[in-house]
This record gives sequence, structure tokens and C-alpha cells, in this order.
Amino acid sequence: MPVREEVSLTPEEVAGILKIAKNTVYEMIKRGELPAYRIGRKLRVDPNDVEIYRKQGKSFEFSPPGNLLEPAITSRTPTSGADTTD
Repeated sequence: MPVREEVSLTPEEVAGILKIAKNTVYEMIKRGELPAYRIGRKLRVDPNDVEIYRKQGKSFEFSPPGNLLEPAITSRTPTSGADTTD
């Protein structure tokens, strides 16, 4: 039976696939957004995990945003000593 070669990607290769900076890949791994494993001192990423990440990004990218016209709620503090109401 032939031995199946396992494919893994370096953070540099992941950065090239996703068209992002290598440091961004390291941050994604650190935040737990992209699973990775170590071989000795080197980080490796499974290509399937990169594909899953891409698919998750697409679902977020095309989801309808909230009401962007709604103003943000801010706390008001009176500038004078008088209590003002609107």
C-alpha cells in the first residue's frame, strides 16, 4: 500500500493563498481563528483548515449588515450644572 504524503502549509504559504501579510497569519493562529500545529519549532497549517476559514469569511462577508443609519448611543453629561432634558 503506498504511503500517502500529508500536505501542510507554512504560514508564508497561507499568507500567499489568502493574500494577507505573514504576520496576520500568525495573529490569526494566536487568536485561535486558524488552527495550526507544530512540527519541531515550525508552525504548519492544514490546507482544509484554510479552506474552512475562507468559507467562513464568505458567509460573514455577504451577511446583511445591521442598520448603519441608526446613530450610536452615547451618554450625555450636562455641560452646566443645570439638568437638561430633551
